[in-house]
Amino acid sequence: MTNNEQVENFIINTDNQMRSVDRLLDIAIFELSGMVISEKKARKKRDDIIAFLNGAKALAETSIASTKTIMEELNF
Repeated sequence: MTNNEQVENFIINTDNQMRSVDRLLDIAIFELSGMVISEKKARKKRDDIIAFLNGAKALAETSIASTKTIMEELNF
């Protein structure tokens, strides 16, 4: 396997993994958002977790955009 093939495989695998992470984060955010919590402290904790997951989702989306740009530039 040439270096170019290794780089291509790495980029494609990274893109696929980030898309999977993005989908999993979507599911987690959706499920947590649907939870009805009456206790104020627990609701705040849930909201903090959702904010954290949204931050992770933003990182995944940035990685997806980066790998897409690289794949377009390298004609993958």
